[in-house]
Amino acid sequence: MRILAIDTALPAVSACVLDEEALQPIALESLPMARGHAEAIMPLIQRVVSQAPGGFSSIDRVAVTVGPGSFTGIRIGLAAAQGLALACKCD
Repeated sequence: MRILAIDTALPAVSACVLDEEALQPIALESLPMARGHAEAIMPLIQRVVSQAPGGFSSIDRVAVTVGPGSFTGIRIGLAAAQGLALACKCD
């Protein structure tokens, strides 16, 4: 199972592609930032997923942090995760 993990709850934007059979993440990126999460999250996810063999079609599940953190940051992460899960047809 391959998981796309997203975090926008704290003063950073992060994404990671994990495979349950691997010991290390397939791809990982994190950008420290106090503002601008909404503008940074989708390009960051594109860069991270493009490093994974199979790209978006290989993603089985999308995970996102739900706190603690800023309400706006959490909302941005949840919206991105929901949209990607629908587009990838995964959980």
